[in-house]
Amino acid sequence: MPATLEAGTIDGYCVGEPWNQQAVFKGIGVPVITDYQLWKNNPEKVFGITAEFAEENPNTTLAVVKALIRAAIWLDENDNANRMEAVEMLSKPEYVGADAKVIANSMTGTPMPLKTAAWFHGSPTL
Repeated sequence: MPATLEAGTIDGYCVGEPWNQQAVFKGIGVPVITDYQLWKNNPEKVFGITAEFAEENPNTTLAVVKALIRAAIWLDENDNANRMEAVEMLSKPEYVGADAKVIANSMTGTPMPLKTAAWFHGSPTL
């Protein structure tokens, strides 16, 4: 999405992180509103499977759900101490592949202030 915005093909988009922060870092856009402002503590990312898959693969289903819970606990341990390690993992090309600084902004709760970000063409200034 950031590349499409930068190319001028679109004037804006609605997406989850880290793509909002990617536009901020590139200086081509800013979040107009956050999902937290729309729905406090919403489930931004979800893991979904069909009932058929769960019935046919109960052990796999249980193992994946347990792994997701363990990962969430690990991320939040010791006042979020593991988040930067997660950022480094996620920034690898075989995972999200976005710049680690961009991912860190959304993973650590320290997004770039809007006043330092550039608005995309034609937008009002701050």
